[in-house]
Amino acid sequence: ELLAVVIPKQGEQLSERELRTYCKGQISHQKIPRYFQFVTSYPLTGSGKVQKFVLRENAIKAWDLEILKQR
Repeated sequence: ELLAVVIPKQGEQLSERELRTYCKGQISHQKIPRYFQFVTSYPLTGSGKVQKFVLRENAIKAWDLEILKQR
């Protein structure tokens, strides 16, 4: 299962439906994320790298994704 964490442009309103429709025209069906999470910024480490484990933990809480807990 795929999760896309999206930061919309300032002042833009996006929906999951719009993103899914866009993805259908750009990538293959199996690569389209099942979940979309909208955030204002990515959690970063001190060196500026994205803290992927924090994004994963947030997704587990938001959607109760057992499959991600196993990784």
